[in-house]
Amino acid sequence: MLPSGPKPPFLPIQRLFLLALGTAFLFALLSRLSLGDAPADAWTWKKLLKIGLGLGFVGGSLWIYLAHRKT
Repeated sequence: MLPSGPKPPFLPIQRLFLLALGTAFLFALLSRLSLGDAPADAWTWKKLLKIGLGLGFVGGSLWIYLAHRKT
């Protein structure tokens, strides 16, 4: 069962992951709008979106772990 106390504040590592997720998503949108047909080895919007989603998943998992572990 989840604790019913106040929610913990963002930890620095959580802020870092959220910043990375937002940055990757922003670059994905910008590259999708401005690059058009990019070379095969370029960072395409799909790669950036996958990286952003991966970092968001890792950051979210870490957030849940740190917020709900017993101290």
